[in-house]
Amino acid sequence: MNATRYALLIAIAVGGGCGEKTSPPAPGVPSHPKPQAVTKLQPDAATTQVPPKSATLATRHAIEDPPVIGQPQEAFNFPHRPLEIPAVLLTAAETQNSLIKAGDTFPDLSLPDQDGKPQQFAKLMGPKLTVVVFWNSTNPYAVEQIGDMGPVIGERFGPHGVKIVGVSAGPAADAKATLQQVGATFVNLLDVDGEAFEQVATADLPRTYLLDANRKVLWFDLEYSRSTRRDLVRGIQCALLKDR
Repeated sequence: MNATRYALLIAIAVGGGCGEKTSPPAPGVPSHPKPQAVTKLQPDAATTQVPPKSATLATRHAIEDPPVIGQPQEAFNFPHRPLEIPAVLLTAAETQNSLIKAGDTFPDLSLPDQDGKPQQFAKLMGPKLTVVVFWNSTNPYAVEQIGDMGPVIGERFGPHGVKIVGVSAGPAADAKATLQQVGATFVNLLDVDGEAFEQVATADLPRTYLLDANRKVLWFDLEYSRSTRRDLVRGIQCALLKDR
């Protein structure tokens, strides 16, 4: 082996093989190689089973949709619960303030309507159920409830024999302005001096009562909230189903 060939072999061994020579990395540039992109494996269409859309919807509706009457469905129904008239839960003070409770007979009020015409409550009732709301224009929760009663109760359950009767405390002009503002069209009676309200309670507005055709109180609640709306809907649903 001559000297030239020997020097060539030494150069190959030191350089790491016969590959192309690379320049040393510039200062500040990492010398490790870039990781190669990993291609994700797609599932085999032949082995992936997707349930039919109709079956998926049927399963979802069976879980989510309670047996209801009227549309649209109330969003707070908790369909996993049995459909029953909700219990009325009160504090000791609220119990004392409530003169008419579940199971009692609601009084047959005689009050003028929004136009000043005398009305007898019994003649305004629905053939199956009646929702009575005592309210005033100064309570924002009461105003919210008056606005909700039409779309949530009247439009949904009116065709099934449910009527709404409002009883407003305070000046007639204020009640009229509020009813127009929220677009309420149900019958509203004027309890300007509060004598009608004194027959059912001593405090807390708004108040909501659900009555059967004989004026028996099936359920009631104080003030107004999301749970009030939910429980009222469930009470109506349950009462209508039992009446079938």
